[in-house]
Amino acid sequence: MKFVTLCAEDLATKLKTVLTLEKKTLTVYSLDDLVSILGNTVKPAVGIMYEGTRRNDAGGGKQVGVSMEIVFSLLLITETSVISPRIDAMSPAHDTLDLMREAIHGSRSPTGHFWSFQVEAPASQKGNVTVWVQRWACPVQVPPVHALG
Repeated sequence: MKFVTLCAEDLATKLKTVLTLEKKTLTVYSLDDLVSILGNTVKPAVGIMYEGTRRNDAGGGKQVGVSMEIVFSLLLITETSVISPRIDAMSPAHDTLDLMREAIHGSRSPTGHFWSFQVEAPASQKGNVTVWVQRWACPVQVPPVHALG
């Protein structure tokens, strides 16, 4: 599906406007893929992971094509260091997550629809590395197979 590539590229372009992610945004297949590719890259960095599509039945009734929603997870990897138990070690991640949301929220995807924020949560922590997930979706219309010929 060409929309997968176009939407991933669109998200990458938007995330590169966040200065701390400008040259540290890449497409990945999994969290393990992200961690192994980044290696010693200075954090924060973000991986764009295609999560698949799901049918969107919002239209109801008989449909000629298929209305779907395409979903991407943005995996923000950050380094954390606890200076003191009273200092919030996650605040730099929160700042970057805010900037990521600002870069995407209210913008249109290549499908012509607005990106829809889904969820944001910590995904993994190992040693001094924390990964946060921010999930975005947008509608995509797929014509019937016989119309593609």
